[in-house]
Amino acid sequence: MRKIQRRARVTGPAREKLAADLKRWYDGGTSIRQLVAVSGRSYGAVRLLLQEAGAEFRPPGAPSNTATNSTPQCPEPILSRVAL
Repeated sequence: MRKIQRRARVTGPAREKLAADLKRWYDGGTSIRQLVAVSGRSYGAVRLLLQEAGAEFRPPGAPSNTATNSTPQCPEPILSRVAL
């Protein structure tokens, strides 16, 4: 899996794509902490990207919205598709 280098800025269309991908996975039930592990970004950076993408945040400790699967699956490597 390819992670973004620490402190590397993600701007423009690449940032918008990353934010949209993170939002899609978050809306599917993946936790922010799981997205942090997959993306290589900090918790704050992932949360900010989700906020920019318009995600509605679940309350801390709330179950995900996937009723059929109590443990959300980690997404495939998000950043392998993002051009830096």
